[in-house]
Amino acid sequence: LPPLAHLAQSHEILQSLGAMTKDKQLTVHGRAMAELPLHPRLGHMIIKGKQYGWGATACDLAALLDARELVTSGNKTGVDLATRVEAFHRDRGRITGVRDRVVTQRRRFMEITNTQEGKVVEAAYGPLLALAYPDRVARKRPGRAGLYQLSNGTIASLPSGSLLAREEFLAVANVESAGVEGKIHLAAHVTQSELEKIFA
Repeated sequence: LPPLAHLAQSHEILQSLGAMTKDKQLTVHGRAMAELPLHPRLGHMIIKGKQYGWGATACDLAALLDARELVTSGNKTGVDLATRVEAFHRDRGRITGVRDRVVTQRRRFMEITNTQEGKVVEAAYGPLLALAYPDRVARKRPGRAGLYQLSNGTIASLPSGSLLAREEFLAVANVESAGVEGKIHLAAHVTQSELEKIFA
């Protein structure tokens, strides 16, 4: 068995995604997620994203996050998800094998979720990340620029000079928790009204 603390954390995440009840039974939504051959966070993001009319964007984002290159390219492009996606699409032809893998995964995700082709909506990045990572929705803390508290209780900071530091709320895809204060490596801005809508 996995360590009990890790198991409990997994149950909490699945409950926050609406996949599992408090008595650890799969919900209807959880069964739909389980049928998708991808991480539960990304499956949830696509299913819910479709309901908001962001299906194609959710599949695109899931394929990019699944490829990991988007997550690990922060030294060149910063932490802002929109900037990193733009840079990835612009430069992906130079990354051997990655472009084809992302395109193939996107097409596959669209087929298995019966998602119609459509325009990628950059404004949906924040809400989609919040759907995938509800435990990492972050709010700015007063007193210091770039310091945020995530909904899971973690305190984390943006790199110095990040333009995201002016945003009140963020959805965080990648955070390194080390010591008292973590480091945010990938995030997108999201508004309070968007959060209230998707977590109503």
